[in-house]
Amino acid sequence: MEQLWAIDPFLLLPQIGIGLAFAATAALLYVPFSERTLVRMAYPVGS
Repeated sequence: MEQLWAIDPFLLLPQIGIGLAFAATAALLYVPFSERTLVRMAYPVGS
């Protein structure tokens, strides 16, 4: 589901341009992985 949310900047392509759309998509694709890493650091296995 996050992948569909991450490509939303392409809906604004006429307003923001192709470069910013790709940059925003890359940032939005990274968010779920960073959240998972933070949660795993906060609650380590075996604690």
